[in-house]
Amino acid sequence: MAHDVFISYTMADKVVADAVCHRLEQAGIRCWIAPRDVGFGDWGAAIVAAIGEAKLVVMILSAATNASPNVLDEIVTALDAGRPSSHSGSRTFAQPVPCGCALAA
Repeated sequence: MAHDVFISYTMADKVVADAVCHRLEQAGIRCWIAPRDVGFGDWGAAIVAAIGEAKLVVMILSAATNASPNVLDEIVTALDAGRPSSHSGSRTFAQPVPCGCALAA
């Protein structure tokens, strides 16, 4: 199934990423999130393909994110693919959700 949003996060922020994914999907926004959507095979290839198919990349921002080379690679891949970002002029930017905040039910 095609998806609208790729969620980029570190495993340290999985609880928050899962909560964001759940809320977006409740609103009818289809999300791609690892490991749920990776399937079998090469994780790297699955992630690159998912970023390429997404309309938007949402990054869960935390101290762990800042230290993650994998998240940096995902964001660079998204920028290279032309996904919306803070550096893409008039395109839409999804505000990162800082970890530690409470998501309303």
